[in-house]
Amino acid sequence: MSRAFLGILAAAIFAQMAPGTASAAEYLFWFEPKEAHFAPERADNRGSLAATLALLKDYGTAVGMHFVLVGDLPAECLAAADCAARSLLQRRVESIRAAMAAMPDGRPWVTQLQSQPISVKPERMHAEVLRLLLRVDPPSVFSGQCPYQLQVTDPRLPAELELLGEEPTVWVSMRGLTAVPVSSAASMRVTPAVRNSGTVTVTQRLNDHDALLSSGLAQAQWSAGQLQWNADAADVDIDSASQPRDIGNVILPWDENPSSLPSIPTTASSATTSSTTTPPGSCRVHFVLRR
Repeated sequence: MSRAFLGILAAAIFAQMAPGTASAAEYLFWFEPKEAHFAPERADNRGSLAATLALLKDYGTAVGMHFVLVGDLPAECLAAADCAARSLLQRRVESIRAAMAAMPDGRPWVTQLQSQPISVKPERMHAEVLRLLLRVDPPSVFSGQCPYQLQVTDPRLPAELELLGEEPTVWVSMRGLTAVPVSSAASMRVTPAVRNSGTVTVTQRLNDHDALLSSGLAQAQWSAGQLQWNADAADVDIDSASQPRDIGNVILPWDENPSSLPSIPTTASSATTSSTTTPPGSCRVHFVLRR
């Protein structure tokens, strides 16, 4: 299936988004009442399935990002030892997974589809539809070589499971990716993992100069539209004028304080180190444009 065709299908998914929620897409899987069989021949289901597979191919290897098929259940069903509605929900999840496994290149990504029932009030229950949502691990640095928290908000990403009923703006932490996929409507931001890092600067190196994308005290934010893409790829350099709080050879992270660290002997050498400002160095992140 061509990338262009998947882009058309993804656009159809975006069209389902409610006004004012442009940062979160809806991926919906419809069923006939009380039926467990998922019908991929339906146009809406076919579009959701193909767009979900494209999403998993781009983001499925990101560390700390989990894609969850969510279904509504009454509260009494969640607590019951045996509930027909919960059994039906699980069979529907397996039917969606089977449909994805039958797609070209779909089988390797089936295990990325997790599932979870949620309790809702009867008047808000949508019993015949499953939704794809995100579960995101706590923020962490992009990599050991890039000590920044890199986050992306992209209209291709579904809302977070924990934010149901709230403003569905999704800032997802990127980790463990050699290339970060984004759409042309995505925005990105970086935050240093070390306190007192000074001004964060984000630039793109072009042929004859470095283009400043963003800079800010403790955080910098920019958009995919600011980048100059070459064969749908762009490299971004991140740097900061650091003033780390060194104690010996230990740099305090965001959530630490001196009292929580083991005592470090004060020597002439360590005193010299602690009084010296050492920049953390820059790192480069490779972005790829998904149309």
